[in-house]
Amino acid sequence: MDRKEFIEHIRRGSGKFRVDEIKISFPNVEVHGSGVLEVLEHRFRLYVRLPNGAIPPEMPREVVSQKEFGALQGIIDHDLSFEAKNVPPHHQHSGHNGRSTLRYNLDAIELSPVGSDNQTYEEIRRSLERLESSGASQETTSEAEPSQQQHASSVTFSGLLRGFKLIARNAGTTIVERNDFLGERKSRRNDTQCGDLSGDWEYGLIERGEDVEFHLRSKSGCKSPDANQDLQSLHAFLGALAFIHGQHAWPFTLEFRRDGKLITDRVRAPKIAKRSPHQPFNERIWFNAVAGNFEWDFGMALQKAYAFFSQENQLTAEVSTLLFLCREAAGGDAHGTISNIALCSLLDSAVNLVFEQKVEHQQTEAVKAFDDARSKLLAFIAENIENVGRAAEKAWRRFQTIATNSEFYAAREKFRSVGEHLGFKWEGDWQEIFRFWGKWRPRLVHRGTGGDDDSEPAATHFNIGSRVIGAIHMLVLKLMGYEGVMVSSTFEDQVRKI
Repeated sequence: MDRKEFIEHIRRGSGKFRVDEIKISFPNVEVHGSGVLEVLEHRFRLYVRLPNGAIPPEMPREVVSQKEFGALQGIIDHDLSFEAKNVPPHHQHSGHNGRSTLRYNLDAIELSPVGSDNQTYEEIRRSLERLESSGASQETTSEAEPSQQQHASSVTFSGLLRGFKLIARNAGTTIVERNDFLGERKSRRNDTQCGDLSGDWEYGLIERGEDVEFHLRSKSGCKSPDANQDLQSLHAFLGALAFIHGQHAWPFTLEFRRDGKLITDRVRAPKIAKRSPHQPFNERIWFNAVAGNFEWDFGMALQKAYAFFSQENQLTAEVSTLLFLCREAAGGDAHGTISNIALCSLLDSAVNLVFEQKVEHQQTEAVKAFDDARSKLLAFIAENIENVGRAAEKAWRRFQTIATNSEFYAAREKFRSVGEHLGFKWEGDWQEIFRFWGKWRPRLVHRGTGGDDDSEPAATHFNIGSRVIGAIHMLVLKLMGYEGVMVSSTFEDQVRKI
């Protein structure tokens, strides 16, 4: 079985493969045996049958740390060498006829490079020159000299995103068909988006049926210092794709090369990542831009997102997590009220994040005064509540009212401060978003319903989440330095300019 056939089996989401020469190395023990690799939708499952008389390793009894994870090696169907990293020490154990079988769950496996995939372009060139000049046997010339050069002049990533749908295309594929009777015919398919990602990288996205093939490669003349920095660029690129398309960009396959040498050849389980209906941009925006109805450039938007996710700071990390949660909340199995509660809370988190990271030092005196008054009132009631009786109860109810009003006011001031910092107009614009959020969030969180009765139309629940996640996208786009059109509410088909 070759690599292509193996990946196609995994892509279909089923299959079992014989695995021999299994070795799993943990810090304090090694596991050897043979078994079966089973493909499931969300993971791989490896069954390892131990030799006769072999004693299974002890299960950890406490919480394990990363340093206790192991590494796995094996051969699939006698041909494909593979490995898996970060194998957890936990396993399930069963016995039959005196032999033990262990079961491990794996998130991904990596196919081992063979032949010239183990060499860089320079190492292959030197090997060929040495072979031509000396006439030595293949046995003595097959060993490549280790490369002394740390920097790579060519870096490429390629892979497949399952169930991914492009929202823009600026290039395509020309198909040439030759027939002895009909002659040659050409057809053109608009299926590609490509361009510059930064000064160092260029990208290509190609539709392959229901999937998208992605390519990321360094530009000519650029030098890559190390593989870790290359991987950071890849993660920023995939993060930008996920944000713009509203879908997790988790590669089903990933091939990583430096100067031609294969660094990573990874395959994941065939699960299709969740897709949210809410995107900051959509295919309609792209179509109208192509038709000349307004200006919008997918490449520019992707560059802005990539530059933002390339930054290594707390703000970028928290925004990445926030957007992941937005896609999970809007694209998961929970809909209606539960999803809207999550999205309203995430908008609250987004405003607080920008406020704390960008404008907290500019916090208004009004917000501070309310916080101080609320703290003093709480302390006074706590000191006198046992002595005042009914008056204390009345004071407490009054405090709750004041606290609620002050919290609402503080939230409004945070919204205003964040909006002004990012350049949003408050009156009639960002203020309306705050009022909408302020109206629905308490009802959803405290009552578990969007309205006072069952008279609210079903569309209302869809529009709540749609507007709220549109507001989150507005904040994030402004943080990225983006200016232009965007989708402000998917379900209401609303597009605005920021």
